[in-house]
Amino acid sequence: MAQNTGQYALEGQVKIKSIKKTAQDALQMYREIGATPQQIAAPYMFLSFLGHPNYPAISPNENVCIFVYGSPSDCRKKYVFIAKLQEGNNLKKLAEGLGWAVEEHKGWSFFTKNKSDFQLIEDKHSLISYANGNIKSDLELHTKPSILALTKLKPDQDLHNVLSNVNKAVLNISLPESQIIIDGCFDHKQERPCLSSWLEKNGNRWGLSTKITGQTRKESKVRISLERNAIGNFVNQLRTKVLSMEGQ
Repeated sequence: MAQNTGQYALEGQVKIKSIKKTAQDALQMYREIGATPQQIAAPYMFLSFLGHPNYPAISPNENVCIFVYGSPSDCRKKYVFIAKLQEGNNLKKLAEGLGWAVEEHKGWSFFTKNKSDFQLIEDKHSLISYANGNIKSDLELHTKPSILALTKLKPDQDLHNVLSNVNKAVLNISLPESQIIIDGCFDHKQERPCLSSWLEKNGNRWGLSTKITGQTRKESKVRISLERNAIGNFVNQLRTKVLSMEGQ
């Protein structure tokens, strides 16, 4: 996929299969982690703006994609959203009223926070081709270590080492009724340390079920699953871990 060759470069992309289904699942999980009514209202308003459940602005038959650009000299990320809109919707006007920039290309709408961010895109057609591609799960994530590493959280040394050894990762996230299932494929700079092995070894303490499903010298695959009714406990553990890291 073509990408901007200037200071900012493409660091990752997210593809969502069905905005309505994913929105419903996300909202349900958000409630399960014990969010307050005020916290629940914020993502609900955002998802409603995108077309769920009462504002059907986005085509239910097309994928929605988010492209993330980053720069070594700037910790702030830039985002490009693309979606195919339903006829007669007013999402473009709403977005522009909120200060977003919108461009159209071959039936697809591109949204950025700043109009200058469109310069990040060398080839809109390549982004549309990616959006049109098949997706095996509910959500597909491609990312590089700069997004995975969570450097501000000062991860423990073992986690830092395995994350630093990842060139890129592809995560396919499925949201069946009772579980969250993540099929991850990790491309490594060298054979060890291996992120999938770290996950298999350490996942149980987070309430995660992990299993290595494929292994070559520099690529590993792992399936991670979490029961929906354990989401609250997992998030609370994660909050505690983050707070302890920030306090170091």
